[in-house]
Amino acid sequence: MSNPDHDQRLLTLVGCIRGIVLEFDGAVRYLNAWADDPALLAAPREAMIGKTIDEVLGSEAGAPFTAMVHRVFATGEIEHLEYPLDIDGCRRWFFADIKRVGTPPTVVFFARDITERRATEERLARSEERYRLAAQATNDVLWDWDLATDEMTWNSAIQSLLGYDQETTSATWRNDRLHPDDRAQALSSLGVALAGDASAWSARYRFRRADGSYGSFLDRGFITRDGTGRPMRMVGSMTDVTQVDRLQAQLLHADRMAALGTLAAGVGHEINNPLSFVIGNLDVVLATLGSDHELQEPLCEARDGARHIAEIVKSLRMFTRADDSEVGAVNVHDVLDAAVKMADHEIRRRARLVRDYGSSLPSVRANDAQLGQVFLNILINAAQAIGESDPDRNEIRLSTAVDARHRVTVTIRDTGCGIPPEQLARVFDPFFTTKPVG
Repeated sequence: MSNPDHDQRLLTLVGCIRGIVLEFDGAVRYLNAWADDPALLAAPREAMIGKTIDEVLGSEAGAPFTAMVHRVFATGEIEHLEYPLDIDGCRRWFFADIKRVGTPPTVVFFARDITERRATEERLARSEERYRLAAQATNDVLWDWDLATDEMTWNSAIQSLLGYDQETTSATWRNDRLHPDDRAQALSSLGVALAGDASAWSARYRFRRADGSYGSFLDRGFITRDGTGRPMRMVGSMTDVTQVDRLQAQLLHADRMAALGTLAAGVGHEINNPLSFVIGNLDVVLATLGSDHELQEPLCEARDGARHIAEIVKSLRMFTRADDSEVGAVNVHDVLDAAVKMADHEIRRRARLVRDYGSSLPSVRANDAQLGQVFLNILINAAQAIGESDPDRNEIRLSTAVDARHRVTVTIRDTGCGIPPEQLARVFDPFFTTKPVG
């Protein structure tokens, strides 16, 4: 039973402790019970002393505690327990150490209120889960830089986007992989941000992937400082803008080509009028000189050349006219021939052109300028896929026909290198090309 002197010593000892202290004898009876908040006890202290756990808590609720006290008595090993208590309608959590002490032996049960710690851990776990899900959802490379240790921690995108296996590196490792032409400017701007009072930093640079290639990245970081303003930590993300940069360059090139097309249309108009006088005058001269004159042959060549220029100008005007949204009946053969004239300078150095046109081909409803641009692009690609070589050994064949569903089909075949299988799925992607911009 309870010893007054022992009780007083125990109460003096635990008086400065926040939590619950219980002491049991071998029969699992309460020898002492104390809590910094009496509401934490299952019953008033006086009502607990001398009773068993089952008598205070009930046999169902008390069974696991009774079994634990018996085990500690039997083995002498310390046990630990995390458990909840519903107090005044609120659930609170406790962590207990249970230990056998003294002679004769008793078991001391010391429990600390860990409700706030547990809530903090749960908030941290939820925060980490949100971060993990966000890191998985984004395509960005996320990094966390401890400036005190120079350690950088990366998310899984460092492997999926950059090809590196490291999850932790130094900042020097990162800096060494910046493109040599971009490194000085990027690190200089970072140094200025850290030395000042900036809370954010950004830079655009090229970064070396594990395979040795470089990609363009937009890097944005946020700076955490201590009470004196000294930078302690940075977190940020690297966004891959390689494709964006490529598309911007291609759009700029397309704008230049559009401006060039407008200029070419104006020049073609200016050429066409004097060219008609040249052709007309050559016809008059040839008719006047007669067929047996010594100048007949060179003048005929000059007239044929002028007519060829006129055909090119006509095709050029078709490709560059302003009303390129107009749709009407189009003769596919005429559009193909116009595209051939425009691509002739690329074709004749590489391959012979074969026309295999179907007979009685009906007109199609289309825009001749847009359709001609498609044919022109394919013809130029076909020629450039062959490369400059002996034209007699290579061929570009144009075939037209009407299929079983009464649709006009156009087939352009060449003897070039073809499209690699891994690129076939991207042939209809906007702006996709394997050629350098320009």
